[in-house]
Amino acid sequence: MNTDAPNAFQLLGIRTFAIGVPGSEDAREFLSELAEAGGTLRNNNCYYGPAPSDGNCHFDMTTSNNFSFDLLDALSKINAEILSCSFSIPETTAGASVDLTRVKLKLNQSEIPFVPNKP
Repeated sequence: MNTDAPNAFQLLGIRTFAIGVPGSEDAREFLSELAEAGGTLRNNNCYYGPAPSDGNCHFDMTTSNNFSFDLLDALSKINAEILSCSFSIPETTAGASVDLTRVKLKLNQSEIPFVPNKP
């Protein structure tokens, strides 16, 4: 396997997502290896092996009945994963409780909605 995906992930923290499209059935094992090397396994119980039917570690759409829907779904899942972020907000600051309604987030000069995660 080429070293670009594992090096990008291991050295730079850049993940590689793999999507199998109709016609890539024989590459399922490689695409699953690529997903693993790129740090984007679909689940912890995925597998890949020597048979062309092996490999479910990547987004596999080779048997999709509605390719455009499934591709959009996969891209939405990838988008949600790479654009998500979380950070801790202290419960108190200088002895006073933090008012979450006054928290403001800015990204590239634009204010974005703040949605607190409840533990």
